[in-house]
Amino acid sequence: MKPQVAILVPRLGRYGGVEGFGWRLAEDLAEEFAVHVICLAQDGPPPAGVTVLRLGRPLPGRAGKLLWFALAAEWARRRGGFAATLGLGPSLVQDILRISGAPTRRFWELSAAAYPAGWPRRLKTLRRWLAPGNHLALLLERLQLAHSRTIVANSHLVRDILVAAFPQLKEQDIPVIYNAADLRRFRPADAQARQMARRRWDLPPTATVLGTAATNFRLKGVFPLMEALCHLPPQVHLAVAGGRSPRPALHHAQRLGIASRVHFLGRVDDMPAFYASLDLFALNTFYDACANAVLEALAMGLPTVSTRWNGSSAFLLPSATIQDPGNPHEVAHVIANCLKRPTARSDFHPPMGLQPYRDLVRHLATSQRRSIYA
Repeated sequence: MKPQVAILVPRLGRYGGVEGFGWRLAEDLAEEFAVHVICLAQDGPPPAGVTVLRLGRPLPGRAGKLLWFALAAEWARRRGGFAATLGLGPSLVQDILRISGAPTRRFWELSAAAYPAGWPRRLKTLRRWLAPGNHLALLLERLQLAHSRTIVANSHLVRDILVAAFPQLKEQDIPVIYNAADLRRFRPADAQARQMARRRWDLPPTATVLGTAATNFRLKGVFPLMEALCHLPPQVHLAVAGGRSPRPALHHAQRLGIASRVHFLGRVDDMPAFYASLDLFALNTFYDACANAVLEALAMGLPTVSTRWNGSSAFLLPSATIQDPGNPHEVAHVIANCLKRPTARSDFHPPMGLQPYRDLVRHLATSQRRSIYA
């Protein structure tokens, strides 16, 4: 009989960073273990052979969502008698906790820079401090760090920020396992695929097209990226995949006089085709733990630039790394220097992907000790 393993994640689905990672991890572990996913909700069917326990969401608001997931997931974990549990969200207790974001207060500091200085930034900070859900998140953060056998960071950036925020943690005790692009889906495209992709989204066939991917336009630096477009030649266009509502960004492009050069594509499910349409991918983020988009673009063979506040920038040459995502002149300079040039490092080969997680789970599930939190 296969050992029973549980993955604790708020939502299971293919779309989204944590959601997609949880889906892929469940699929991979199901080859060797009996995998149960404990979640609030799911988008679409789970991977073959994976059992899903949906907890629902009876409490309203962000605070209600956090509290219900923490308590209900812990109840399900205790009842399950699992050989190993992996936490991918704000769960209370787990054997392996994957950290894929910054500590809450440090994230507030980094992301505040995405808002205009003055009252917009002060109001954003005030709203964060007044939100009950954020104070609950701070509490859950400390509890789960204290009740995890192994803490894994998904980049060296995350590990370093985590240790700085919580001095009781030791760098040498936190393994780093980077995300990895699915090389079955993301591989260099030919000229025909490029032409087809540009026709699909009505992108200019002869323009130099930069691309970015964002749901939160502020956090991902789309506004200064559009301002950088003003310092690049007129034939350079920007395609934006994702976003809840492009209206504020569209108004900003109109004020800059570049609306005809910016293309908002909305939600894009076929990301390989999106990358195929580009000449360069730019993720001008104010913070990302380890953005998959950078790894995917590199796998597609694209010149790629991002910022020092993105964990996956460790795979980029220094010349492709933006120091200040709020400086349009620097953003434009880095983009101009990287067009049609290799940007990937060849000397960086850290642990990546799903296999290291399977090794951790196997060691725990097959050891003589059961979970110390069972």
